[in-house]
Amino acid sequence: MAVELNDELLTQIKTALRLSSENYAFDETSILPMISACLCDMQGAGVDLNRTENGYLIRQAIIFYCRANFTLSNDDKWQKSYEKTRDALGSRTAEVQA
Repeated sequence: MAVELNDELLTQIKTALRLSSENYAFDETSILPMISACLCDMQGAGVDLNRTENGYLIRQAIIFYCRANFTLSNDDKWQKSYEKTRDALGSRTAEVQA
């Protein structure tokens, strides 16, 4: 997979969500399933999760997805950002396979 689920990724997501280190146990139980759901959604949209060139964008899409699902406001900008990134990655994969 182009993006490894590791402490670095968790730290980046925690920073994006503005969670402090004392909330670490909460993070893992809430964030890991969300990351898995995001990866499944991207794969379903045709994103090649193993393509290393997609690594940075996949990581950014995961952050957008987590922000969208942790946000308490009615603003859907994070969800739209995730969907645009996911769709762009899916288009890239389709172009390579064609």
